Amino acid sequence: MLLSVCLGLHAQPLPASVRGQVEADPFKNVPAPWREYLLQARRAEDIADPLQRCLAYPDLPGNRWPPGHARAHCLDHTVQAMSMEDARKLLETGRVGELEAYLRRLEAEHARPIDPSEELHYFFEQFESEDADEFTAAWLAAQPDSPYALTARAHFHSGAAMRARGGAWAWKTPPEAMRRMTAEYDLALPLYRKAVRLAPRFVEPWDGMLELAYRDSREELEKEAFKAASAIEPGCRNLAKIRMASLEPRWGGSYEAMLAYAEQLKPLLATRPLLASQIAAPFGDRGNMLISSKELGREAMDVLDVAVRTGSNEDYLEDAANVAFNAEDGARDEWKALGYLLQGSIASGVERAAG
Repeated sequence: MLLSVCLGLHAQPLPASVRGQVEADPFKNVPAPWREYLLQARRAEDIADPLQRCLAYPDLPGNRWPPGHARAHCLDHTVQAMSMEDARKLLETGRVGELEAYLRRLEAEHARPIDPSEELHYFFEQFESEDADEFTAAWLAAQPDSPYALTARAHFHSGAAMRARGGAWAWKTPPEAMRRMTAEYDLALPLYRKAVRLAPRFVEPWDGMLELAYRDSREELEKEAFKAASAIEPGCRNLAKIRMASLEPRWGGSYEAMLAYAEQLKPLLATRPLLASQIAAPFGDRGNMLISSKELGREAMDVLDVAVRTGSNEDYLEDAANVAFNAEDGARDEWKALGYLLQGSIASGVERAAG
């Protein structure tokens, strides 16, 4: 099973030097520290239940994840928010009160001092989809003063803004695409504003405004939204994720600013262990930028090693495995790549099972 997982995750066949050893004796000639890691991983792979398998998986060699982070990461991947289709059924059958009650419960669970839930954010992020137009419009028409309906509709326009802009660098994006993006954000902003007037401590619209602000270069709004969201829940992982993204050099920030924000997050780890993934962001982003520049060497490997040993993030693990498999200098390490690919597969397996 170990080999099949690795083959399923890696886009290309394993190198012959690795394949031959795996087929003959999986760990006979594996060097330390990866031999012990793979032995423990094989034992975990024998566990049928995906969540228990995730919880039993060994730490990466040199791991510095904070206490509770691995457990929180595994459990987070089991979270299944109400689907848009189920929400639509409640609206169409006159049971919108049940939808609102569900969201009030998610707000309370998000604010728990220990083991807060991210289900609130997972519910609302689905409304950024193009498919959310009809439902979010109908929900808002039925409940024009609902902060939840307002936020869902605002998220739809924010998603439309990003679709209008596209994924290219700003200097490669046509001015007309940028204008369409701003026009959609102009539709989203008053909806977010009304939502926070009606529910000042509802963090989701503040998060939406923060993302809107940095993507559309609205500096004063960015400061306002970050200050407001931080006052409500400074340890909100979604807030930390958006804030870290806004501080990336590609968005006009700097690694110094990202590292400074990471220091602000560290005292919150005792009750918010998932924040370790965001504390890893300066290193993960630097590694990703080096890969984008086709610099697959020692510097990329070093920063990505720090990233994946600081916090769990499947994107960083994938990037780290990519460099370890393909490095053009002494950073190449096929067994490390194998370990990173395995580690990145565990939580996604839990997610597939939960779905």
